[in-house]
Amino acid sequence: MFLPLLISLCGVLWGVVDDRHQTQIVQERNSEFDPHRLSPELQPISFLVGKWRSEHGGKAIFPTIPKFTFGEQIEFSIPDDTLQAAKALNYTAFAWSINEKDELHSEYGYISVKRNTHDVALTTVMNNGFVTVEEGPVTTNRIRFRLKDIGRISFSRDLPVHDEFLT
Repeated sequence: MFLPLLISLCGVLWGVVDDRHQTQIVQERNSEFDPHRLSPELQPISFLVGKWRSEHGGKAIFPTIPKFTFGEQIEFSIPDDTLQAAKALNYTAFAWSINEKDELHSEYGYISVKRNTHDVALTTVMNNGFVTVEEGPVTTNRIRFRLKDIGRISFSRDLPVHDEFLT
């Protein structure tokens, strides 16, 4: 689900995911995906910039509901040049039912790099009421996240959360 880098993230909150088909890169001629605009601090995560989409039928398997098939799209975009805060990539992700085309899940957040390091943080807020903070090192085209903190609204479903490394 989402990218190999994010498959485990979704697995922690969603269950086991099986998407054996190659994810396609959606080409965009848009400044929000122009790597030449990327600040030097974000160069270690430049490989993420783009829109990634899979409509090849990922399978989700949970112990309490029937198996289902889904599609998904994630996007790492470069914010507007007027942003004055800490440099970060915008992150959005959503998944939908292949058969009914109903949205199943959405996430929004930011991914940033600690200044003068290769330490990365991903913060997300999800439509199921969860908020996560994950951190880890970035190497060539790979990030190994560890869940650092998780919060949830008081009336969200009580989903199990495990302390796991995410690659």
